[in-house]
Amino acid sequence: MNKTETKILEVPGAQLHYELRGTGPLLLMIPGAPADAGASAGLADGLSDRCTVVTYDQRGLSRSPLTGPAGDRTVAAFSQDAHRLIAALTDEPAYVLGTSGGALTGLDLATRHPAQIRALIAHEPPIPELLPDAAHWCRTFHEVHNTYRNQGPEAAMQRFVATIDGDADAPPPEMPDFSQMSPEALEMMGRIQGNLDYFFDHVLLPVLRFEPDIAAPRAGPVRIAVGIGAASPVGVPLNSALVLAERLDTKTIEFSGDHQGLAIDAVTSADIVHAVLARQPRHELNGTPEHDRPGQGTPRRLLLLDREETLLPRGGELRSLGTPTGQPASLVIMRERVEALSGTGVALAGGFVGLLGWAADAELRARAGFEPGPDWSVLYAELPLTVLVGVVAALSAWLLPRRWMIGPSVAGYAGRAALVAVVLAGFWLAVQGWYAGLPESVPDRKP
Repeated sequence: MNKTETKILEVPGAQLHYELRGTGPLLLMIPGAPADAGASAGLADGLSDRCTVVTYDQRGLSRSPLTGPAGDRTVAAFSQDAHRLIAALTDEPAYVLGTSGGALTGLDLATRHPAQIRALIAHEPPIPELLPDAAHWCRTFHEVHNTYRNQGPEAAMQRFVATIDGDADAPPPEMPDFSQMSPEALEMMGRIQGNLDYFFDHVLLPVLRFEPDIAAPRAGPVRIAVGIGAASPVGVPLNSALVLAERLDTKTIEFSGDHQGLAIDAVTSADIVHAVLARQPRHELNGTPEHDRPGQGTPRRLLLLDREETLLPRGGELRSLGTPTGQPASLVIMRERVEALSGTGVALAGGFVGLLGWAADAELRARAGFEPGPDWSVLYAELPLTVLVGVVAALSAWLLPRRWMIGPSVAGYAGRAALVAVVLAGFWLAVQGWYAGLPESVPDRKP
């Protein structure tokens, strides 16, 4: 795990607490209020081997105190802080991942400062103004605010969660088992509890009045993907994400879990985020098959990134996914894992064939007896060498054809498996021929 650096950025009216992990291109994660950087810690750790991950507390929340008067905070104010934070850390465009209300900040940042963003994932941004029943949701969230005024932050939070999930009259959600939480999680829960007054008094209603500029990002250079949770209830965040994706003419990216899925299943989410930002072809994000575009000739697989500098992949060179348009990124991850398991199996098969070839000859030589003493090179030299050559031969036959495969298919896998079988059969014959050419061992027979 990469070391986490904690720093402070002075901005007009506030001090922003932010945390840095990893090396490589910058990925800014923007949390949704009343949460803070701690909510993204697991996801940040999972991506820190591929990029420099920046998480932070938005102004007025947790460890980012105000240095000026308190007042209502709009999405524009939050996005200006994100702009200053990126500018303080890099001169290059950054990747941005915004969750919940943080996705609103990312969308506004993409409109106001598009040159700062290379790609944006907006995960379930709550935008009541985009929904057909916007007036209903406006009244409902005002009722949440009135609950805060009359009954306090705890009652308001229960109603807020139920409202976000689409059922304001639902019973209060079950509280988590605090005994099972890590000290870091308990500390974060304490900070979130301390954010509730500021959140309900100055953030909730101003932020939920936000309506993104759809025309600017559609015409601009920023790649935008809209994330949804596979198990998210039919509430404001999910419905907003679906409407936003339709208006942006982009595909939705499915993550595991619900609205909190990126924090709960951080390992899977990290792989999906990396796949979307680093590998997803741009035409699959905007929903237009590249070969259907006017003026296009032979389709080419394009990376999302236009630059040579890329997110650092785990153990290898980035390549285009080669998947049909519109398939969920989770399927891409599954295929990658199947490919890894298949390669492992092929390597084991190659080593096993090498072992069998060595064992067949070693048995004959042992029966015939060795020269004046046992020839231990059979074990420490011939055995590992034969097994290694078998592994390399099998993996080469399995991996090399992949460079010319347009996409994963049963026929493609069958062809590669057949090639591996042919190569291993040839390797077996070569091993037997090589051992047959060795001088025969003569037993040591003393009078």
